[in-house]
Amino acid sequence: MTPLGESLVFYLKYPAEMFRLYEKPEYLGEQPDLEGLADAERVRAMARAVGEAAYREAADFLQDYADKIEDHFNRLGIVNLVTRARPSTILRDWNWYVTVKSTSAREGWFQCGLYIQDQDGTLIPWLWRRGGRVWEEAVKERLGARVHSLSGGGVLSNSGSVALAHIPIFATSEKTDDVDRDVLIAKAVGAFTALQAADVEAISRSVGEENDSPESDAGERDA
Repeated sequence: MTPLGESLVFYLKYPAEMFRLYEKPEYLGEQPDLEGLADAERVRAMARAVGEAAYREAADFLQDYADKIEDHFNRLGIVNLVTRARPSTILRDWNWYVTVKSTSAREGWFQCGLYIQDQDGTLIPWLWRRGGRVWEEAVKERLGARVHSLSGGGVLSNSGSVALAHIPIFATSEKTDDVDRDVLIAKAVGAFTALQAADVEAISRSVGEENDSPESDAGERDA
């Protein structure tokens, strides 16, 4: 077993508290909500230390995952991987992504990524492409049970987004400290390794958009 990370697990166990004590002041530019806290400044300092460590652990987890996903797509031998999420984006948003561009004559593309949803403690492997609901439905038709939900299905909201899975980070509702990083990565990687060459070719195709290119939408994805 490889631990997920002590600070990250703590953050995910107490997301509302960490949001008001760390994320709001550090990333949203708002004052921390210290109401009702005894020794508030000490608590704030502890939350800052835990938050900083949790964000580093989350980014490290996502980068480890990214390496495995990129290996899978590269082994297919039919795509180029472009427009990767910047390290600063991964750190800030807990969201990694890359654009998968087909090398076939049709040169289709889509974005794929993994998002850590801190508020409900889940991992969401996702796909996105211009084309809205038409493209989402085309992906669902191709992948069938390998799709968890389309946009608006309670997991992702941005038009054109498809969730491949919705993976609980904690094995039980008790949210124990024993979270196996390797098990989580294996589950999330499995959502993408289920996509083989023919699937990638099929879902990368345009659904009637003009001037279709991945460069024009660099970084546009659901979070």
